[in-house]
Amino acid sequence: MKKIIFILIISFLFFSSVYSQKESYNWYFGANAAVEFSSGAPISLTNSSMRAYQGCASISDTAGNLLFYTNGSIVYNRFHQKMPNGSDLLGYGLQNCIIVPFPNNYEKYYIFTVGYQKHFPTYHFIGLHYSIVNMNLDGGAGDIEPESKNIPLPHSDKSVYRITAVRHSNNTDIWIIVRNFSDPENEYHSYLVTSSGINDIPIRSSCLTHITTTDVPNIGQMKVSPNGRLFFSSMFLLPGDEIGSFNTNTGEIDIWFTFYENLLNPQVYGVEFSPNSRYLYVAHTYYINDNNRILQYDLTQLPDKEAFMQSRKIIEERAGNVSSLQVGPDGRIYAARNEKKYLGVINNPDQEGDVCNYDSLGVYLAGYSISFQGLPQFIQSYFLRFQYTGKCAGEVFDFTPNFHPTPDSIHWDFGDPGSGAANFSNESNPQHIYAEGGTYTTTVFVRFPDGHTEIATREVEVIPLPKPDLGSNLLMCRGESLTLDAGGDFARYNWNGALTPGQRTYMVSDTGTYWVRVMNTQGCFASDTVHVGLFPPPVINETNLILSPTTCGGSTGAIRGLEINGTE
Repeated sequence: MKKIIFILIISFLFFSSVYSQKESYNWYFGANAAVEFSSGAPISLTNSSMRAYQGCASISDTAGNLLFYTNGSIVYNRFHQKMPNGSDLLGYGLQNCIIVPFPNNYEKYYIFTVGYQKHFPTYHFIGLHYSIVNMNLDGGAGDIEPESKNIPLPHSDKSVYRITAVRHSNNTDIWIIVRNFSDPENEYHSYLVTSSGINDIPIRSSCLTHITTTDVPNIGQMKVSPNGRLFFSSMFLLPGDEIGSFNTNTGEIDIWFTFYENLLNPQVYGVEFSPNSRYLYVAHTYYINDNNRILQYDLTQLPDKEAFMQSRKIIEERAGNVSSLQVGPDGRIYAARNEKKYLGVINNPDQEGDVCNYDSLGVYLAGYSISFQGLPQFIQSYFLRFQYTGKCAGEVFDFTPNFHPTPDSIHWDFGDPGSGAANFSNESNPQHIYAEGGTYTTTVFVRFPDGHTEIATREVEVIPLPKPDLGSNLLMCRGESLTLDAGGDFARYNWNGALTPGQRTYMVSDTGTYWVRVMNTQGCFASDTVHVGLFPPPVINETNLILSPTTCGGSTGAIRGLEINGTE
């Protein structure tokens, strides 16, 4: 039996996965506050025209140039002017808006908003809406298309305060996630944004914490980990912070459990994942003077609730008015300190305990600007420290770093010791071939020009190749047929060039070499070959006049002109 591996050339399918994180280089928030990351470290700016007490969002192009920003109500262009049609959007709350580019089209952007109106003692929910910014309008400065402003999305009219986004598993499409606050529809809704538009039928996932329309809409942050696998939603005023898994392929959320530390004061407000998706950070309002603790949890302990809770470490006991948390393009996590001139910074969020190094005076906000409760949020997938393209065992995986500024040195460990020396590389954009399917922990070590170092890890999923098996070479009788069986339950079979989806068997009536190429449901290919020959003819022992038995006939008959099994 001869095995031949066919590698599916699918690089073009993953071109879009090598997206840049420069879309998150410019942050506009608070009272005319702004920072930009083009040099690697955050530099405070004084050109903002916006006041954003809570939620906000900003977006840059793939080269890191500011495009526009919003507080969920007003949209400002890159010249810090209100867009002509950029007023009266419907966002309200800590996570009231997010900006998402059209997949494969960076001339148009969605602004998704969630909000409500207060009518004491109850609240009127506005729900989820979107508007479309076209960068070709207003002389290239961008504006909201007149026919595409405050468009409601069905099924999420009770969503408020929380919205986040993460890439689909195909690395092109985008999931928009909101939470509905209304019995019996306490649900998370995931909407898929594709190049064809928005699928307005959401993927529904159940909540464990139930809040009715008569309750105060519950502030706090909701996030998906950068690798797209984990999910957390804080509840702040009510007990029941929810943690679980997210499926980037289906959009489903599976809440494992709720937790809180103190029933009388369960106020988790800010939430963020470390760039390597190893640790969860929460800003926990613990003291009556609104002075916060920052806590760290080890996500590798999930889904064991007890082990997860026991992994808690207090990073800062008196952090001081910390509200939202947001990871930055430099791999650090920034903390909004309400009505302060400084942002707090977790300098090494991928490290455990005190080594993560929280600095409450991390970034000084220049001019008259101050921070309020919110920081701009982005598609969480922007903050992976490196990307990879590749899918199947046996094919080339390309790795692209997202470190900024450019490191002085870089060293890769692909987590594949069986590959020998090929398991390591010092190239900036290396390649590696995983011979077998599985999950590999890839680690990259970098040193930056200022001397500081960073270690980033990420799990690389390699899909095993299908394994068709035609068995050993076969023999058949002349004039008869034979059935070949490739085995397995593959998505597609190709027998000697004949595409036969779902047909694992193939009938042959002649000798020769036959091959089958199969594809599994994940799109990986492999093949096998077999040779079909004839059974040998009868062997005649003329001395003893004996006809030896064969598979295709008996042993009776005569020789030399007489019949042998009815044949002369």
